[in-house]
Amino acid sequence: HDLEESETNALNTRMELVQSQQHSEALRLRAQQQQFLIDELETRLRATADRAADADARCRSAERSAQKASTQAASMRGLFESEASKRQADSRDHRKKILALESEALALQKATDEAQAERSRREVREQELVRMHEEKLRRVEDELQKSKKETSALKV
Repeated sequence: HDLEESETNALNTRMELVQSQQHSEALRLRAQQQQFLIDELETRLRATADRAADADARCRSAERSAQKASTQAASMRGLFESEASKRQADSRDHRKKILALESEALALQKATDEAQAERSRREVREQELVRMHEEKLRRVEDELQKSKKETSALKV
């Protein structure tokens, strides 16, 4: 009778060990999946940051072009006004050129303003996206830590 009870206890202990090992393996797989998700989120976050840096560089380039055109327009205006005072007959042509340059400078300034507004909107969107990714990353890391603790508790 004691032998049967001992065999039953041994069998029960083996079954509990197998179940514990299966649970531990399931937790390990879950931790691997969560680590993969964390890696994927970090990759996406870096790609977003790279795109933001590229867009920012393009915006700065547009700003420099607009400033250069504005400086050229101011320079040309002074030149044309001086020439107009010397040659009254050419004044209409010079004024047309000045207006065209000013119009171009205004158009470039408008494009710069639009680019700055777009950059501001993009930065807000990117900050929100980064915030969302960081929140998700924190949740996944918390769950990973919980899984690791559960795994550790099962090993003991």
